[in-house]
Amino acid sequence: MRERIICACQKSDCAYYPPTMEAIKHIRTQIFGVTQSEFASFVGVAQASVSRWERGASPSLTELRSIRLAALARGIPWDDSYFFEAPAEAAE
Repeated sequence: MRERIICACQKSDCAYYPPTMEAIKHIRTQIFGVTQSEFASFVGVAQASVSRWERGASPSLTELRSIRLAALARGIPWDDSYFFEAPAEAAE
């Protein structure tokens, strides 16, 4: 079972489940179609942060919002479910 993190709002019914490393890599490579450096630039973080996410570190809620906004700003159709599950073929 995935770790549940209480959201910064601290409401008991609000939870944040960190994205999987496969999901972040899928977003970068398949949805954005860019390198780690390009993705980092779009999101406003260092390339090392993207590398850490793809190795299992969890982006913050602010960073997740930045990823969503970067997609929308580029006209990329977005669904927040991308954060939580990479398609089956990407996870294999």
